Amino acid sequence: MKRHPFTFTEVLAAMVVVALIVPVAVRGISLARQLAGDDVRYELAARLADEKLNELIATGEWENGDTEGTFDEGTDEDANYTWALTSDSFDDDGELALTVLTMTVSRTSAARPVSVTLTALVTSTTTEEE
Repeated sequence: MKRHPFTFTEVLAAMVVVALIVPVAVRGISLARQLAGDDVRYELAARLADEKLNELIATGEWENGDTEGTFDEGTDEDANYTWALTSDSFDDDGELALTVLTMTVSRTSAARPVSVTLTALVTSTTTEEE
């Protein structure tokens, strides 16, 4: 059985199909890499927020300490992240003095900014004199 080579039209059609598919595939791969990088930055911001919020609650610094700062220590990746803590009273009509703490960690020097917010409900460690 004799095999015939591809015709010019068949080769041209294959090249057109490849020319249409390759840019779409490259764009898809680029978008996937970009989203993976965003995911890593969100994960790091969430970890930093969790650690800082737990530190402020454990030490009681949330009641009278700093309410914002930067993550200067650690890896170079951490240097781009800042944190801010806000506190609001939580009126539950009970005997406990509850406070809502909101920790926001943001990446400041990035083309694609990242911001993560965590919230915790805590009781005050200070006692009022009666």
